[in-house]
Amino acid sequence: MRVGIIGGVERNFARYEEVAKAVGCDVEFHAGHMRGRGTETLDSLVERCDLIVIVTEINSHTAVRMAQKFSRKRGRRVLIARKFGIHTFEQAVLAAKAEASAALSGEARPSHPRVSTTARAAQFSA
Repeated sequence: MRVGIIGGVERNFARYEEVAKAVGCDVEFHAGHMRGRGTETLDSLVERCDLIVIVTEINSHTAVRMAQKFSRKRGRRVLIARKFGIHTFEQAVLAAKAEASAALSGEARPSHPRVSTTARAAQFSA
């Protein structure tokens, strides 16, 4: 599984990589800068990733809108969060992996393909 984080604090990326490695997935990061090749790099990140996390507090409005647009176009799962810490990241990845394995085994999939608030992220820990 590959997770794309769009926005947030760039200096925390190394910690996200450590946690991703520990739970058995890959993580990519886009800082939300949209000038120059920003749109192209965002589009290619969404194309490569299975789960897209859009952090709204430290991100540009354009990056949030474009990430949502590209995710819808490609049918990617989206987690939109005002703030997004390491613990929430770990819970979200574990929940997404569990849902993916349940889908492969033929079990019923939850009715929420898109998660729109951090309050909904709490259900990942259940």
